[in-house]
Amino acid sequence: PAFTQIRTSDDYGPSERDGQWRIGRSNLVAISLGLAPYKDPFFTSSRNETGGNTRGPEPFPQLQAAISTYSTGPVAFADGV
Repeated sequence: PAFTQIRTSDDYGPSERDGQWRIGRSNLVAISLGLAPYKDPFFTSSRNETGGNTRGPEPFPQLQAAISTYSTGPVAFADGV
């Protein structure tokens, strides 16, 4: 196949896009097309990150992690190194 995965969430931004983790309906469409849905990367900490060009903190990192995992696609983190 030409591609096997598709992002089903809106762009991530802590506290900016409260509903971007709601990917249920779009996941169903992706799965019915044979694609692995995934959620946009997210910050994994509820503390402010130092350095880098980040905005935060993520108020609900556990929710973000759970939704990313349940999406059945790749899970990616947006934390700085």
